[in-house]
Amino acid sequence: VLFAAVKPFMLKTLRQQIALGLRRERAFCLGKKNLKYFAQLNEEYELFDELVDVPHPRYVVQYKFNSLQTYVEAYC
Repeated sequence: VLFAAVKPFMLKTLRQQIALGLRRERAFCLGKKNLKYFAQLNEEYELFDELVDVPHPRYVVQYKFNSLQTYVEAYC
């Protein structure tokens, strides 16, 4: 229900960013839950060639703090 409500706004803002020259080869998405919805939008409208799941920083700090350096290296 929430996704259906925000979908038009998401699509509008993504198209505006693409119009500004945003590269479309690859998009990074923070977290698996965000990726799920972003993938639905991308499948329907073909905005990006590839979507890459990146662990959400809050998740890393909250649950994987002992492995923080590994995640920092992965982001770079």
